[in-house]
Amino acid sequence: MFWIAALLILPGMPVVPVAEPLPIEDLAVWRAWGEAYHQKQEPEKAVEVFERILRTNPRDVQTLRAAVQAWNAAGEHGRAETRARELVRLRPFDAEAHYWLGLTLVMGKRSPESALHHLRQAAEDVPLARLEISRILLERGQYDEATRELRQLK
Repeated sequence: MFWIAALLILPGMPVVPVAEPLPIEDLAVWRAWGEAYHQKQEPEKAVEVFERILRTNPRDVQTLRAAVQAWNAAGEHGRAETRARELVRLRPFDAEAHYWLGLTLVMGKRSPESALHHLRQAAEDVPLARLEISRILLERGQYDEATRELRQLK
């Protein structure tokens, strides 16, 4: 694993190796590769890796979450929203999935009502959702409600 991480920082390395179809046992390696690009603040390269995984494994929840984060980091909130909606469709009771969709809607400045809906579904299990809820409420001038949300942070 260490040598793979070392290769990631070498200039001129191809972004996506040629391997078709992607063997299931390689998912962790590919995901780590994409996450390394994301940590290096190269979200476009991370997205290429995550999207390659998703072409072969479209129901891989970990990769969907990582792709949402990378698309958001790349400023492509519409694409992040598409992937976040897929995540919620696959995991409708997953608080983290709702958090990522709500956050993506906030970042993309789209549908504050829908963002609130998803963030509220996440708030009990994902405390950061309350911060985003309070931010939306503050923007609306709902100071008392925003304060109540912040007081519920664990």
